[in-house]
Amino acid sequence: MVGELWAERSNGKCLFRLVGKKDNTSRGWWRDGEPLTHESTVRSVALRISVEPLSEDVTRRLDLDDRNLPSAVELSPLGDIAFVATEGSNSVEVLDAYSGRRISSIDNATQAPEGLWLDDSGARLYVQGFLSRSVAVYDVGLLIGSGSNRAELINEIATTTSEVLEPDVLAGKRIFYDSSDVRMSRDNYLSCATCHLDGEQDGRVWDFTNRGEGLRNTTTLRGKRGGQGRLHWSGNFDEVQDFEHDIRNAFGGLGFMAQADFEAGRDTPLGEKKAGVSKELDQLASYLQSLDRVPDSPFRTAHGGMSAEAKRGQKLFERLECASCHSGEAFTNSGDDTLYDVGTLSAASGLRLGNTLDGIDTPTLLGLWSTAPYLHDGSAATLDEVLERAAQSGKHGDVSSLSETERAELAQYLRELDQSVEEAHETDGAEESGCGCRLAAEDPPVQGVSLAGLLTVLLLGRRRRSGPRR
Repeated sequence: MVGELWAERSNGKCLFRLVGKKDNTSRGWWRDGEPLTHESTVRSVALRISVEPLSEDVTRRLDLDDRNLPSAVELSPLGDIAFVATEGSNSVEVLDAYSGRRISSIDNATQAPEGLWLDDSGARLYVQGFLSRSVAVYDVGLLIGSGSNRAELINEIATTTSEVLEPDVLAGKRIFYDSSDVRMSRDNYLSCATCHLDGEQDGRVWDFTNRGEGLRNTTTLRGKRGGQGRLHWSGNFDEVQDFEHDIRNAFGGLGFMAQADFEAGRDTPLGEKKAGVSKELDQLASYLQSLDRVPDSPFRTAHGGMSAEAKRGQKLFERLECASCHSGEAFTNSGDDTLYDVGTLSAASGLRLGNTLDGIDTPTLLGLWSTAPYLHDGSAATLDEVLERAAQSGKHGDVSSLSETERAELAQYLRELDQSVEEAHETDGAEESGCGCRLAAEDPPVQGVSLAGLLTVLLLGRRRRSGPRR
């Protein structure tokens, strides 16, 4: 569940309004015999959660039909009307907060609306558009006070005077998020950002057996510059523009290529090149190519260096010749177009483009700390478990030769792999830990963090860890 919290108090209890997406990871030919469709993959919902005790009032759950990526919620002064921004659908849904009935919808309410604020009078609704770089102001007084279903646009205010992204990159990012475009999605359910918000991964394992694949762990797009070789775990795409197939099939969209161009040898992945045929697909590729960095690892020292444990793990990495596959600056030889069976394939791994799956593409090791679960089927919850399984299979390097301590050191090295450059600094004798904190024996850990605070950190920290959104 990814979304935003809105706090209220009722009968002395602290409540949260939470919006997000519900992923249908129990659906698929392998898991339940039913195929994933554009309508059954995700649902957009709004929840009401009580903190004491921590529980959801399921009877008050609101389902947002035909909408994608709800990002913010705001309630009317009486709490009877809920305004819900849907970042993927470019809309603000107006709902009866009790029954869930849709009262109205403010369509084209900026591009990628992710923030809402209703003034104290309940007359003005402010909508912050992440990708329109603006705040739109709507008159909702009559809608709230007299049952009208209209919201009048008063003004739209630019929030920046200079754009940091190149024009094609910004255009591609807008395409990446936008499920309201019928070329991207049928019925407004899915866009690339649905599983790759901010270019990251949703931590889910999807059953793509009906796509001619198998169980597939969502991979992050950050740091990959649009691809370090072939794309996906099975290497079934060789260019970003091949996502035209997912758009036309899994998303139910009309596609961004003319049908005649698509049928001219481009109707299968790995066929004729699609680059240069569709402006929109090329812009989408430009956006993915701009994702050139992974998030900095919080396990490094305060100055961006590797911890002593990680440095010992690096020597083990070199001794085991892990770089024979995880090579170069990107720590992958994916560009060689070679697939490997490292002992992780199973019946659930399925196929590759409907044919035999002989191996898995080598993933980059950069930014591993933020991309759990691991392996192509998400079957390893931690990096320690990856190494434990590698030691058992004997197919994933000579990990079995390592002691338990050495495996922990190698895992720590993997956690700290990113693109950081260590800052020059003078040490003061204090020991630096591998989590970027200075530890002192006289400083006990802080106790008593509130459940509400923890919930807020967990839900909102996801976007903050990679720096400001662009």
